[in-house]
Amino acid sequence: MSGTQQSRMRRALSAAASILLGALALFALLLVVLGVVARPGHDGISRVGGHPMLTVLSGSMTPVFRPGDLIVDNTVPAGKADRLAVGNIITFHVANSSSTNLITHKIVAIKQQNGGALD
Repeated sequence: MSGTQQSRMRRALSAAASILLGALALFALLLVVLGVVARPGHDGISRVGGHPMLTVLSGSMTPVFRPGDLIVDNTVPAGKADRLAVGNIITFHVANSSSTNLITHKIVAIKQQNGGALD
């Protein structure tokens, strides 16, 4: 390999290393910002910009979500709950539970209860 080729190779490696270092620095900055803006609410759930931030604990939603994945949710106002449809992914409080147990899953069916409320 000639001196010119070696010089080009060094410059290419240096550029690649700079790009990688810049990407890592940007990722680290993003993690710091996320850590600062994520604050637990009155319900004990961390929020970013008002959106609940949750961590997937089980593999029940694989391959869409895997254990350890981070979910940032949107809250659905009660007046718009009728727009939810089969296939949507939702997070909900466990029925008859006084704790903050939440489940995230895909809607597989919608049943009407007495009075027209969604189940």
